Amino acid sequence: MSFNPQLGPFYVFKGDPTTAAGADMVYLGKTRGDIKLNPDLGIMTGYADQTGRTPLADVVYDSGPKPIVQVPFVDEEKLKMIKYFENGEIVTNTTKEAIGFSSGIKKIPIADIDTLALIPVAQIAEGENGIDAPGAIWLPRSIAKTPGEFTYNLPDGDDILNPHTVEFTGLYYETDQDASSVNESLRYGFIGTPNADTALTWSLPAV
Repeated sequence: MSFNPQLGPFYVFKGDPTTAAGADMVYLGKTRGDIKLNPDLGIMTGYADQTGRTPLADVVYDSGPKPIVQVPFVDEEKLKMIKYFENGEIVTNTTKEAIGFSSGIKKIPIADIDTLALIPVAQIAEGENGIDAPGAIWLPRSIAKTPGEFTYNLPDGDDILNPHTVEFTGLYYETDQDASSVNESLRYGFIGTPNADTALTWSLPAV
C-alpha cells in the first residue's frame, strides 16, 4: 500500500484561470502558519430509537459539501488584498492610494466571483507553473467571507510578522469564467489538476 502525505507550504492564487498564461490569476503573497482545508462533505444520517445510537445504513444522504480554506497571509500589498476584499476598491490619486473595505450594500455579480488555487511549493514544476500539481487545492468559484484580523504591535522576538487569516468559502456554479461546463464532481472544489476535466483550459502564471 502507498503512503502519500501532503507536506509543505502553498502558493495561493485568485482570479480567472481561463485567461492566457493565467494572466488574471493574482498571486496573493507569502503566508506564515497552517493553511487549512475543510471539505465539509455534508453527509447526513438518520437514527431510530429501536436501533439505538448507531446511524441507519439505509438513511444516508449527501447534502452537498461546503468547503472552507483558511490561509494566514503576511503580505499586505493592496493589489493582493483587493482580491479578497470582495466589495472593496483601490482609490488612487496620482501617487496616492487607499483601499476601501466596501462600497456599500450590493449583490456581487457572478463575473466577480473568482477561482481560488493553492499550489504546493514542492510541486510548482508539475505541468506549466504547477497546473498539474497532484496536491493542488482548487475552489472553482469562491468568496472570501472574512479577510481576518490585522494585528499591529511593537515587533518583538525572532518572528515579528503577524498573519491575518483569510477564510475562503467554495461556491457552486456549473461553468467556469469561459462558460465551459465544469465536471459535476469538481464544481464544489477538488484536489488535483483541472486538466483531469477535458473541457477545461485553465492556466497559472509564473510565481
